[in-house]
Amino acid sequence: MEDLKNIRNTKQRRKQRYSLNSWSFYQLKMMIEYKAKKQGIPIFYVAPQYTSQRCNKCGHIESANRKGKLFQCKKCGKVENADVNAGFNIAELHQLGISQFTKDSDLVKGNTDVPKVALVN
Repeated sequence: MEDLKNIRNTKQRRKQRYSLNSWSFYQLKMMIEYKAKKQGIPIFYVAPQYTSQRCNKCGHIESANRKGKLFQCKKCGKVENADVNAGFNIAELHQLGISQFTKDSDLVKGNTDVPKVALVN
């Protein structure tokens, strides 16, 4: 999950302020963590810098690669949905062990706060 603690420190249009600031990111995070822990799914927190500007095929990073929801690499020409491209980058960086990821401490210890019989194998 993306670390959203500074999400409200951005400038927004007046019409967007209410909808963005009334959303409870903390509540959503707690519900996702609870459900993931119950199923034994590890949780990682992501520093999202450049994940939507980096090409998941060639690794080229450029702000011009992303235009709205469209990602088009200026180096290799790959075209894809920008969110899908960012998701692949996050998964790849996690597999490589890049230090921008931190694992949820409860899962490192093996504690999911649910009885062993409740876990799905």
